[in-house]
Amino acid sequence: MPSWNLRDSTRPPNRIYERPLGLTELGFYWDSVFNGTADSIQRAVVEVGGDREHHLFSEANVSRTWVTLKQLFPLLGSKLEELGDKGGMVQFVVAEELLRTYDPQELDFRSISSLEADQNVINDILNGERLLSNNHLARISILTPTDHTNRFVVLIHVAHCITDGIANTTILRSFLDVLSHPDGRIGKIMSDLEGRLALAIASEDLVRGPHQSLVKQRWCRAIGHVVSSIQMSKMTVVSAKRLFPLADMSSPVVL
Repeated sequence: MPSWNLRDSTRPPNRIYERPLGLTELGFYWDSVFNGTADSIQRAVVEVGGDREHHLFSEANVSRTWVTLKQLFPLLGSKLEELGDKGGMVQFVVAEELLRTYDPQELDFRSISSLEADQNVINDILNGERLLSNNHLARISILTPTDHTNRFVVLIHVAHCITDGIANTTILRSFLDVLSHPDGRIGKIMSDLEGRLALAIASEDLVRGPHQSLVKQRWCRAIGHVVSSIQMSKMTVVSAKRLFPLADMSSPVVL
């Protein structure tokens, strides 16, 4: 498994894995330390079909969904450790035990006066005292507008060192999928923790294998650039509404 190491003396079901941050991840990390920025928020307005479906946003169902999501995407439940004796290096630490539960600081339930009031919450999250930390790299807020009893606002707040724009959309889509399928649609995930971690590697490890020469690494980057250029040339510009339908307040997601 590239990059990840099993911490000595840990065994299932309490394994602990660790790996150093890549260069891009490290840049976002120090940006959050010195500037309090480099965090992202993904937002969706969700409309439920009626009173019978309000249980979808109960604390029990949301917490179940969040725990499942952490097992699906282990970096959501990871911690960061600064290695002061190694020149400013920082590493991810994923503890199997912590992926099976959640900390109350990871979940936030509150009422707001209207749908528009969620912008005040977002502004407080982004510009107020930073809510994320080395021990909590992701959290979720469920906002209930008092003027729309069948609508809920979902805010997924994640440190940029573990996610990006595309990943945010994937996390939100997965959250809504698991939320609306209490029967455990995704299935058992914890048994394949190593497989999930193998997908969560530093970007530079995607273009260099452990045994690749410098010449081969350069050829891989060149080929990747050509393939990316060809793909970009085939893309057409689409409207923001088509790209981000989940963020359109006037067209909520209906479960």
